[in-house]
Amino acid sequence: MGLYRDVFAVSLLLVNLSVADGQEIELIQPLSMGNIVIANNNTPGFININQYGQVSSSNNIHIISVGEVGVMELTDFYQHVELHITPHILQGQSFAEKYSSEVFTLEQIHVTQRIYTESDGSAVVPFGGKLTTSGSGVNHFVDTTYTHQLKLTVSY
Repeated sequence: MGLYRDVFAVSLLLVNLSVADGQEIELIQPLSMGNIVIANNNTPGFININQYGQVSSSNNIHIISVGEVGVMELTDFYQHVELHITPHILQGQSFAEKYSSEVFTLEQIHVTQRIYTESDGSAVVPFGGKLTTSGSGVNHFVDTTYTHQLKLTVSY
């Protein structure tokens, strides 16, 4: 039995969360890649936020405001148990609120895949991701919010 939650992120990502046996999971903070400008799309560019909040980008992407790692909180698990977090990219190509001929591709989800619950059966799981541009030479990114779907499965 799984628990699924859909939450739109502030800037770029839609998240599905699932857990193996009905314990509680809550999305505390959606993953946001921030606000960026694609200065040149002649070569593929990227923006990356790892699960520790470290941000990097290629030189053709300018960061206007830094995004934030996603954070989920797990509760009602057994205490001091190893949990396995498995990331899945459900929608690799972005969906734009306004039509855009260019899209971002979600290449990676960054998450620590083995964590341990605390003495109260809880755990906090930060996660990040990497987006890339097409490098098509066309620079028609519309000023809008782009979203992706990803899923984090928790099992033990």
